Amino acid sequence: MERAPVSEAPRAPADGPPLTAFRADPGAQAVRPVWIAQHDAMDCGAACLAMVAHAHGRRIGTATYRSLVHVTRDGASMWSLRQAARSTGFEATGVRLGLRRLQQMRLPAVVLMKYHFVVLFEADEEHVLIGDPAVGLVRMERAAFLADWSGTALLLRPTPALFTHPETRRAFLKYGALLAGSGRVLCEATLASTLALAFSLALPVLTQLLFDRVILRGHASELEVLVGAMVAVGLALVGASTVKTYLLGHAATRFGVVFSTQFYRTALSLPLNFFAVRRTGDVLSRFSEIDRIRTLLTRDVLSALVDALSIVFYLALLSVYRAELGGVAIFGLAALVAASIALSKRVREAHRSVFVRRTGLLNRVVDILRGRTTVKSLDAELAARWRIESEYRGQIDAQLDLVLRRLLLSAVASGTTPLLTTAVFGWAAHLAATGALSVGEAIACGQIAALAFLPVRRLVALWSELQGVGVAFGRIEDVITSPRRPVLRQGAAPAAGEHGESSGGRLEVRDLWFQYGSDASPWALRGVDLEVADGETVALVGRSGSGKSTLAHLLAFLHAPTRGEIRVEDRPVGDWDAAELRRRVGVVLQDTHLFRGTVLDNITYGQEHPDAARAEAAARAADADAFIRRLPEGYATPLGEGGEGLSGGERQRLCIARCFYREPSIVILDEATSSLDAESEAAVVEGMRRFCRGRTAIVIAHRLSTVIRADRVVVLDEGRVVEEGPHAELLARGGLYARLFAEQLEG
Repeated sequence: MERAPVSEAPRAPADGPPLTAFRADPGAQAVRPVWIAQHDAMDCGAACLAMVAHAHGRRIGTATYRSLVHVTRDGASMWSLRQAARSTGFEATGVRLGLRRLQQMRLPAVVLMKYHFVVLFEADEEHVLIGDPAVGLVRMERAAFLADWSGTALLLRPTPALFTHPETRRAFLKYGALLAGSGRVLCEATLASTLALAFSLALPVLTQLLFDRVILRGHASELEVLVGAMVAVGLALVGASTVKTYLLGHAATRFGVVFSTQFYRTALSLPLNFFAVRRTGDVLSRFSEIDRIRTLLTRDVLSALVDALSIVFYLALLSVYRAELGGVAIFGLAALVAASIALSKRVREAHRSVFVRRTGLLNRVVDILRGRTTVKSLDAELAARWRIESEYRGQIDAQLDLVLRRLLLSAVASGTTPLLTTAVFGWAAHLAATGALSVGEAIACGQIAALAFLPVRRLVALWSELQGVGVAFGRIEDVITSPRRPVLRQGAAPAAGEHGESSGGRLEVRDLWFQYGSDASPWALRGVDLEVADGETVALVGRSGSGKSTLAHLLAFLHAPTRGEIRVEDRPVGDWDAAELRRRVGVVLQDTHLFRGTVLDNITYGQEHPDAARAEAAARAADADAFIRRLPEGYATPLGEGGEGLSGGERQRLCIARCFYREPSIVILDEATSSLDAESEAAVVEGMRRFCRGRTAIVIAHRLSTVIRADRVVVLDEGRVVEEGPHAELLARGGLYARLFAEQLEG
């Protein structure tokens, strides 16, 4: 559940409208309660705001509000929800008051339960109606609500700005365009489906003729013709159905490749903040849903359209034989549809529960596997196993509940369709007995009814599956609709050379401000100004949390500035082509990562045509060549996930070699030698010094040996540059740098 400390929920703020502005208008029309599910554990605040917006008739999605709310791994505060609501056109104020007083205010309102946001839609003397983004619309007793309510609420009043704020576009609409490349195949599948339908319609007519003309009237000469026609139609039906299935499968495969590629491309283009506030299992669970959605959007949906069309034709043909028979079938189908819709809500809830449980299990497994060394060192294997088994039991229980609910929905269709077929056939037999229909016509009507109700069971099964895919699509859409603020523009730069030397590394930062998350987030950088000459080495120094790594990330173009500008070679980064600019910059961050593959693959990662000789030279410069050659297969040695089997220092040296291999003109090193011992660090630092000669270098390091060698030291504190100059000069000033230097010497 989302954590939102009560202390952060403000009383009526001075900068907001008076509380009387939020009183309920007795003549106002009540809004219709709307429920929107949260996609992740930390999304309940954003989902609540989306619910309120939808209740007022504006489709502003959870993804939009999440981008406005400062959501961390611990959730969001009431204050940040207020700021997000205001930015989309609501007057909003946070209050602490009693429920009786809250009933007099304009509803819906967002209220804080036990570390969880919900929407209060209605309240009377006995019950309240809430929209819980984790559960659904819930009517609960007033006493139970008061027991869980924190007493804080966010009152919301729509303004004209709400109705002009852009609505969130439904992401799945644009994916229909991905079927454009399969237009011919789909047309062929449609033709095959039409032929199959025509052949299936012919069978009851041939059956009628067989009974009426051959069996009852004794026209034996027509027997061979009718039987031959039925065999031919049956074979043609099998052939057309086979071709249809193949073509739909072909379209599904083609669409699946395009859809998956588009999704992965979109996911990789998302800002790092998207992944920073989500657990690994939450992200993995989204990727696992792609196959289900792909199958639904192509093969299943197209097959369902064919089934629905065939039902219409069968019912029309049945009505041609006898209108009352068509009426019986239509009435029965209407009752079945109503029952399926009524039961589908419970199936959808069960699907959502399974998804939440599966995500929780993934999070738990990933967490324990990542910390397997710690688990063993603490002799905590049993406790870890219990935690996984507990999550697994929860998933199994949720899965069994889903199976039971789907069985109930399936049983309704399985039990109803034979009864409807029997009812139609029985009524047709009655009409035949009274002379209103011939025997052949009665048998044909029974066949038509059976053919009409056969696809119904498939449609009900698909409807059940749709409930789960709808849940999955909500989470996929969460990725697709998440706002993207590109750090660099693709294909923005003219050809190299039009702006002078392409290998320059001059950097300039002008009034740089940055905050993680939304406008409600604290500032990580505040008005930073910095110039780094081509070939200069600058060391960034400061206490933990001062903004050093954040500045390094921005200079590596991993984040876009909130305000201000970064220039390379006197050109704003927005004027550069992304590929060209990233080729200029080599980065080694604190959290080094190695990929599955060989040592050579990791050093040359991202290069289409790796150069082994150049990779070995980069490894020698990073003091990595010697230990690489001691590996079983040298540079061809395969590495496990994250470089498992290598020491921390060896992993860091490989990452430094990867940076050197690219031969960048700008080098950014964020604690690049923190895992090395003093002797190894000396060798690596010397190699780095030689490599960086003539290159621009931004270095973050706590060890004095690295800082002292820098041409200039820049000291940050609370996101601001407070000192700048050579090492000796800063020591002489006796400021923050001198104090940090002295503390390290004493330590």
